[in-house]
This record gives sequence, C-alpha cells and structure tokens, in this order.
Amino acid sequence: MKFDIESMKEINNHHNTYEIVYDDETGVEYIVARVGAAGCITPRLDKFGNPVNYYDSHLNSNEN
Repeated sequence: MKFDIESMKEINNHHNTYEIVYDDETGVEYIVARVGAAGCITPRLDKFGNPVNYYDSHLNSNEN
C-alpha cells in the first residue's frame, strides 16, 4: 500500500493538519488528521457508506 497526497488543508490554531490521501493500488481515499502529537486515518465514505475511489471520481470528471 502506497499513499499519495491529493490535497492538504492546514489549520493555523493548534497546528492541526488534515489531508486527503489515496491508495495507489486500490484508489480508496482516506482522511488523515494530525492534531498536535496525535493522529488518525479513516476512509472517505459516500452517502451510502461505500469507500470513495480517487480514480473513479477523477476519471469521470475529466470525461466531460
């Protein structure tokens, strides 16, 4: 499993950082949160509870 960073938003207070990364092999996107010295990772889910796939969402938006 290898992660690539899609985008990052940094919050100035308390040095919190949130990133959206995706798995190169599966395309599943994850949200990574870093809060001080702690952190967590969780998959991004659509409104039906299915994992969001980077390749599906970006390939479909480029076909128009």
